[in-house]
Amino acid sequence: MFFVNPAAAYLMTRQVLGVPAGEWLVQTGAGSALGRMVIRLGGQFGFKTLNVIRRDEQADELRSLGGDAVVVFDPERQSADELREQVLHHVGPNGVRYAIDPVGGAAASAVIAGLGRGGRMLVYGTLSPDPLTFSSRTLMTVGASVEGFWLSLVMERMPFLSKLGLIRSLTRLMQRGVLTSEVGQEFPLEAVQSAVRSAEQPGKSGKVLLRING
Repeated sequence: MFFVNPAAAYLMTRQVLGVPAGEWLVQTGAGSALGRMVIRLGGQFGFKTLNVIRRDEQADELRSLGGDAVVVFDPERQSADELREQVLHHVGPNGVRYAIDPVGGAAASAVIAGLGRGGRMLVYGTLSPDPLTFSSRTLMTVGASVEGFWLSLVMERMPFLSKLGLIRSLTRLMQRGVLTSEVGQEFPLEAVQSAVRSAEQPGKSGKVLLRING
């Protein structure tokens, strides 16, 4: 809550991709804590977010956080082509230049198919057991790319002074409420089994915490 999600959200959007103000960023898994941070970063820095989620009940909440567009996509009920068409409907027929994905499978593959000229997608998770599936021409014809993002590798390569600067930037954004995590439930340590069951439930409203003292 203090470092991993805030640092990943900030680095992906502000440094690796450097999404300019006014541009669209497509993100799958947008209902996660990190996805909500990305929405608030968009509001802070002026880029627009198209947020792909799996459950309808999260849509209004993400819009209230500042999500510019929300698309519900369930790969068990919808085709990847449907998601691609919805992405292009919002960002325009030329496709999207910036995307991040923690899911993989059909959702990420559809976003790749919607990348425009020079588009880049960062892959930072594997929530779906299914692999990415796309034709090489999807990337070749528009000069797009798909890249992996792993926070520990990024931090290993970062100079010490840059790390200090990152901490200062994250701290300021936390103080402004941009890089905060919602807390859903708190449990005492002796109720750890109940906490684990709650954490495993889909669609929970925030992080599940254990109180170590008191």
